[in-house]
Amino acid sequence: MNVSNNSNLECEFHICIRHVMRMSRWVGFFPVSGLNKSSINELRCKTRSFCYIFNILLIVAHFLISCLSFYHFSIKLELENFTKFIFYSTGFLSVVSFSVLARKWPRILRGMAKLEQSFAPMRTQKSNPSKFVIYSYAIMLLALIEHILSINYKLTFIMNCMKERSINNDVLIRYVQVYVTQIFQLTTFSLWKGAVYKVVNLQATFMWTYLDVFIMCVGIYLSNLFRDINKTISVQEAQNSVKWSSIRQHYSQVMKLLKQANKNLSFLILLSFFTNIYYVCLQMYYSIQSVDGIEYNAYYIFSLLFLLLRSFMTSMMAVQVNTEALKPLTVLRNIQTQDYTLDVQRFIRQIQYCNPALSGICFSVTKQMLFSAIATVVTYEVVLLQNSRTRAMLYDGLNNLRTRYEHDFQTQQDAFKGASSMLIIAGYTIGLNPVSGALGKDVSKIRSESKSMKHIYSIILCLFQMLITLLCIMNIFKKNISVTTLANVIFYGTTFVTSFLFLRLARKWQVICQEVTSSRLDEYIDPRIQFKCTLATILMFTMALFEHVLSIISQFAHITDCVTKTDVFKTYIEIYFDWISFLNLPNNGVLSVFVMFLNIICTLNWNYSHLFIICISLYLSSVLEQINKKLRSSEGQFLPSSFWKKLREDYSSATRLVRIFDNYINTIIFVAFASNLFFVCLQLFYILSLFNSYEYIIYMFTSIMFIMGRSLFVALIASKVHSATQVAAPILYAVPSPVYCIEVQRFIEQVHGESVALTGMNFFQVTRDLVLSVAGTIVTYELVLLQFT
Repeated sequence: MNVSNNSNLECEFHICIRHVMRMSRWVGFFPVSGLNKSSINELRCKTRSFCYIFNILLIVAHFLISCLSFYHFSIKLELENFTKFIFYSTGFLSVVSFSVLARKWPRILRGMAKLEQSFAPMRTQKSNPSKFVIYSYAIMLLALIEHILSINYKLTFIMNCMKERSINNDVLIRYVQVYVTQIFQLTTFSLWKGAVYKVVNLQATFMWTYLDVFIMCVGIYLSNLFRDINKTISVQEAQNSVKWSSIRQHYSQVMKLLKQANKNLSFLILLSFFTNIYYVCLQMYYSIQSVDGIEYNAYYIFSLLFLLLRSFMTSMMAVQVNTEALKPLTVLRNIQTQDYTLDVQRFIRQIQYCNPALSGICFSVTKQMLFSAIATVVTYEVVLLQNSRTRAMLYDGLNNLRTRYEHDFQTQQDAFKGASSMLIIAGYTIGLNPVSGALGKDVSKIRSESKSMKHIYSIILCLFQMLITLLCIMNIFKKNISVTTLANVIFYGTTFVTSFLFLRLARKWQVICQEVTSSRLDEYIDPRIQFKCTLATILMFTMALFEHVLSIISQFAHITDCVTKTDVFKTYIEIYFDWISFLNLPNNGVLSVFVMFLNIICTLNWNYSHLFIICISLYLSSVLEQINKKLRSSEGQFLPSSFWKKLREDYSSATRLVRIFDNYINTIIFVAFASNLFFVCLQLFYILSLFNSYEYIIYMFTSIMFIMGRSLFVALIASKVHSATQVAAPILYAVPSPVYCIEVQRFIEQVHGESVALTGMNFFQVTRDLVLSVAGTIVTYELVLLQFT
C-alpha cells in the first residue's frame, strides 16, 4: 500500500457507522475522537482527554448505582427492586464494554479496512450509510418517547396521590423520594442527589437501547457483504461463467470480518439478548396488571410494542447474517457434475462447518436460536402469569507481573510440571494427589507409595470424610429429612468421593507424565502457563477461604442473636455440626478445633477439584493454542505439503493428549459439575428464606456469587479445549489453491470428523453450549423452588 493511501485510509464499516458511534461519544460512553472524519487515520482514544476522564467518572457512577440497587434488593426482595438491579448492572456492564471497545476501536477498524481492500475489486455495491443513520435515529427517537411516557405516568401517579393539579416543587420532591429509594436509604435526602441519579438513569436508558442499535448496524453491514457475494454469484451464473475460486476467496475474507466481529462483540450480543428476553417477559407481565389510568395503559402498551419491535429488529438483523451466508449452498449443491471442482467442494465444506453467524459467547444467532428465544419468552411468561400474585493501570501492572513470571521451558514435561507445581503443593496440604517426586525432573522417580506420609495423611482424611458422610446419613434418619441435612450429606459425600478419586489418580500420575513426555510437542509451549495456573490457584483458595470465613461469621452472629448460652463456641459446634452427637464424645475444646479443621479441609477439598480442572484445561488449551498460533502465522503463505503433514501430526498428538487426560479425570469433572449444579440451586433456595442479620445477607450473596462465578469459570476454561480445536478449520479453508494438498484435506476432515473435548464420564462434553444448557437447568429448578416457596 502506498503512502497516499495510508494518509487517507477509509473503511466502509466506519463510514456507515460513524454517525451512530458519535451518539455514544456525545453521552460519554465511547471516548474516541475523529469519528466525524471519513478517514480512520484520525481515530484516537486518548487516556488524558476530557472524554476519557468523563467516561471513567460515568463508569464509577454506574457502578455505585448498581451496588446501591443490589443492596436495596437484598434488603427487600421484590420484583421491582430486582428489575432495578438488572437494569443498572447491565447498564454498567455495557458502559465498561464500550469503554474497553473504544481502546481497541482504531486498531479494529484498521484491520477491517485492510480486509475490505483485499476484496474491494470483487464488490458490486457498497452499503448505504443513510440506512444506518435512519434506523439508528428512528429507534433512539422511539426510545425517547417511551421514556417521556414513563416519566409522565410516574408524575401523574404522584400528582393524583397528592391531589395536585400541576407539577410543583412538592411533586418533584415526592417523585424523587418514591422512585429513588435505593439512594436515600443510605444518605440524607436532597434534590441534587436525585438529579445525579436521574442523569445516570437517562444514560442507562440510552445505553439499553443503543446496545441494540449498535448490534443492528453490525448485522446490516455484515449481511450486506454476504448479500453482495450472492449477487455476484447470481450475475455470473446468468452468464454461465461462475469463478468459484475468486468467490470462495472473497467469502473467506468476509468470514474473517465476521470472526473479528464475534471476537470483539460477543459479550455485547449476549448482554443485548439477555436484557431483551428479560424485559419482554417483564413488560408482558406488567401489561396484564389491572391498573387504572390512561397514562399507565398508554405507557405500558407503547413500551411493550416498542420493546417487541426493537427486539425483533435486533434479532432479525443479526440472524440475517447467517441467512445470507448460507444462501450460496443452494447454488453449490445444484452444480452440474462437470463443473464440480475442488474449489466448489472446499466452498461447500467451509459454509457447512465454519458456522457463519454472529455469536453471543455461548450461542450463535441463527433462526433456530431465535425460535428457542421465542419459546423461552412464552415459557417464562406462563410462569409469570402463574405467579402473578405472589482497566489501564491494572492492565499494565498485570502485564508486568505476567512477563516477570514467564518461563522458557525446554520440554512439555517441564511446562506441565510448571503448570501443576502449585497445584500439587496445594493438594499435599489437604491430602489430595499424594504423589512423591512429582516436582522433580525425572519422570521415572514419580511414585505413589502407600507407606509414605503423604499417602497415609490422605487416607486418614479420606476415612474421616467417609465417617462424617455416614454420620450425616444417620442424622437424616434420626431427624425429619430437610434441605440442610441433605446438603450436609451431599457436601461431605462429594469431598469423600473427590478424595477417593484423587487417591486413585495418584497411582496413574506417572503414566500421565510419561504420556506428556512422549507427545513430542516441545515446540508448542506457552511460557506463561505457570503464571496462569499459579494465579488461578491463589485466587481460588483465597476466595474459598474468604467465603468460608464469612460463613463462620454469619453463623456466630446467628448464635449470639438467638442463643442465650454463654459458651458460644460449644453451642456453635452443637448446632452446625450436630452429626457429632452420634460419636458420644465430650464436646470439649480439642474436639471442637478438630471438627473445625476437618470442615476447612473439606471446604478446600471441594474447591480443589474445580481448581484441578482449571489448571489441566489451561495446560491442554495452551498446547492447542500454540499450534493454532503457528497455523495463523502460515495463513496466506505458499507452503509445501511436508509443513501441513507435520502440523497435522502435531495436532493429532495434541488431541490424543486431551483424550488421555480425559480418560483419567472425566470422573472428577462429572462430580465437580454435578456438585456445582446442586449447590447453585441450594444457595438460590436459601436466598428466598428470611434474612436474619446483615452478616447473613452479606454471606449469602457473596456465596452465591462465588459459587456461580466458580461454576461459570470452570465451564468456560474447560470448554476452551474444545474451542481451540475448532480454530484450525477456517484457516485451512483459506489455504491457496496451488498448495492445497491431501494433507490439508486430511487435516480438515480430522478437525470436523472428531469432537475433541473434556467430558464428564463421557455423559457430556464440556463445550460452550453446555454452559447455556446448565444455566437453563438452573433457571428451571429455581422456578420450581419459587413455586414451592
